[in-house]
Amino acid sequence: MTRDSDERYGEEEVGLILRRAADAQPGRSLTLAEIEAAATEAGLDAALVRRAATELRVRPEPTPPDGAFGPTMLVQERRVDGRLDASAWEDLVAQIRRQLKVEGSVEHLGKELVWSSHRSSGRDIRVQVTPRRGQTAIRVHERTGRLALKLYLGLMVGLLPPGLLLSALICAEGLGVPALIPVLLAAWVYGCYRLARTIYRTRLAARTYELDMLATSLADASADLAATPPGKPDDE
Repeated sequence: MTRDSDERYGEEEVGLILRRAADAQPGRSLTLAEIEAAATEAGLDAALVRRAATELRVRPEPTPPDGAFGPTMLVQERRVDGRLDASAWEDLVAQIRRQLKVEGSVEHLGKELVWSSHRSSGRDIRVQVTPRRGQTAIRVHERTGRLALKLYLGLMVGLLPPGLLLSALICAEGLGVPALIPVLLAAWVYGCYRLARTIYRTRLAARTYELDMLATSLADASADLAATPPGKPDDE
């Protein structure tokens, strides 16, 4: 028994149907204009289709190896159609300050807008908005090496004296085996390292979310502000 052709399908069912149809016809590709036409016929907003295609084209940079302490660079990138000129930069800078609530300064490097946080803020954030080939590239990145150094050194060095004292009390006084002091102390240091790593990763997750929201907001604002004037687009 099959469904009537007028029966409505839910969002998950639509995705499954389209995926199965695509699997049954390998090698078939569509232009963005064809996708927009199909979406419009299905009652979807073509502007949303274009935005989804733009987001799909964004490929995040390869994540650097974590190493012993975790990543020390967070990167978010977006690309939107249309170029921004200097008249739109003030709006973007206001958006950056409003979301980050961090003091920073603006630089103009040719036709590129660069915003950098002040060192006194405790953050090392850099936002770059670059017009190139009829598009606007947005890159938000933060170096977190100072945060890692502060957490790991602060916890591991700060908790070393009480760890040494506790190890001596337990091994020498409690167990009567002073030779176990280095073993217990090593376990204490490792525990401090794991605690610092957990706190650091929690901080990174919060900052990643913050930068992701900022990059998305800047991309949305750029899409609204961008206007490609007639003439040859900027070269990279």
